[in-house]
Amino acid sequence: MSSVETYQLIFENAPHCVKVVSADGYLLNMNKAGLCMIGAEQLEQVFKHHVKDLVHPEDYDKFCEAHEKALNGEKVSLQFRVRTLTGEERYMQSVMNPAGNYWNDEWCVLSLTHDVTAEINARKAIEFQAFLLNSVQQAVIATSLDGTVIYMNNFAEKLYGYTRDELVGKNLRLLSVEDPLIQEQAELLMKKFAHGESWSGEFLMRTKSGRIISVHTSSSPIYENGKLTAVMGISFDISEKKRAELERENLISELTQRNQDLKQFGYIASHNMRAPVTNLLGLFSLLDKTKVKDEEAFEIIEGMERSTQNLNSVLNDLIKILNVKEHAGTDKELLSFQEQFNRVVQSMSDVIISSGTQIQTDFSRVDEVRYQQNYLQSLFTNLISNSIKFKRPEVAPIIHIKTIVDQGKVKLVYTDNGLGFDMDLVKDRLFGMHQRFHKHPESKGLGLYLIKTQLKSMGGTISLESEPNKGSTFTITF
Repeated sequence: MSSVETYQLIFENAPHCVKVVSADGYLLNMNKAGLCMIGAEQLEQVFKHHVKDLVHPEDYDKFCEAHEKALNGEKVSLQFRVRTLTGEERYMQSVMNPAGNYWNDEWCVLSLTHDVTAEINARKAIEFQAFLLNSVQQAVIATSLDGTVIYMNNFAEKLYGYTRDELVGKNLRLLSVEDPLIQEQAELLMKKFAHGESWSGEFLMRTKSGRIISVHTSSSPIYENGKLTAVMGISFDISEKKRAELERENLISELTQRNQDLKQFGYIASHNMRAPVTNLLGLFSLLDKTKVKDEEAFEIIEGMERSTQNLNSVLNDLIKILNVKEHAGTDKELLSFQEQFNRVVQSMSDVIISSGTQIQTDFSRVDEVRYQQNYLQSLFTNLISNSIKFKRPEVAPIIHIKTIVDQGKVKLVYTDNGLGFDMDLVKDRLFGMHQRFHKHPESKGLGLYLIKTQLKSMGGTISLESEPNKGSTFTITF
């Protein structure tokens, strides 16, 4: 075999792409590996094609620059992209060598090229994964099975205060709190990880500055080729959350205690004062005021009696409110609207008849509700009483009561034709205690407050639509 034949045999069977490119950029020769690399089966498919047809447009200028250097006698190494005949984009690593007038006395460049697409893509994948891990606003630390740190992301540096150089290669115990119980827990966890177990929970860690922080950590085993090799933990700082929880618990405890103290004070004030007030009222009832001849003394006694009666009224109101608070959350029972309404009307028949009040009801859509019996009767009583008290002059009260179901909730809609309210003036005070909006001798400003308090204690709500002298519509949601 001649030397030419030997060279030709080596050229054709070389494992990497070997190609010859003319001075003006045309492909003159390429071996089998090169043809396979660009998706060609025969040299005729690309022979005399310009490299511009194969080199990626974004890399063409640097390819031409390297080609020119090789023509001038330099050995040039270059990485660039090509587009194969099938349209695929691939990365090439090429070494360009001057080949003199190899091709019919034409100056050219001989290149040895191999496909590095797999390596480039793998490196990009690793770089992208590293980018993702470093973008996560949580600390990611990977350790070997003995606890030696082998990786940490940017946020881990920020959270714990150690750089990679300071922590990688060191044992994770460097972040442990100097507490025997916590260190024992850490040892137990590392044993679990060594057996491939995962874990998620809260842990105390120590930063480089010595600050103790609470972190929530999720740790999982890492397998390589089916073998357990490492453990990865993802952590985030929950110190502020823990402090907020502790403050909230302390606040709830403090408020609960204050509420208990206020409730106790209410009981003491209402019950302990009830007996003396009752005694005073009894004494006033026994007092024969006709025997009091002194006019000034008579006015004083009258004033004292009125004040005692007012105090008794306030105590009664307070007891009613305390009873609502005491029975908050009382078990509900299935009640008939019609039955409870009838009982209230029967007890109020005298005032209803004497006032000429007309009441129309429609409980056909829903006649039953789960509620507390005394509260439902109180609701009807207070609303009807208010409609009669605050009727328009010379206009008999007309009341419409109906029940509906709205979005799965039972609602009672109560409408009257009374004095109504100016909502812009009263909306912030409407359901407040002892709020009076109409001049009436029997008005105490307690009825609406009791209704709302009772509803709230049972998980219900009340709303109002009203205009002056056009009546009111209350919507009660149970």
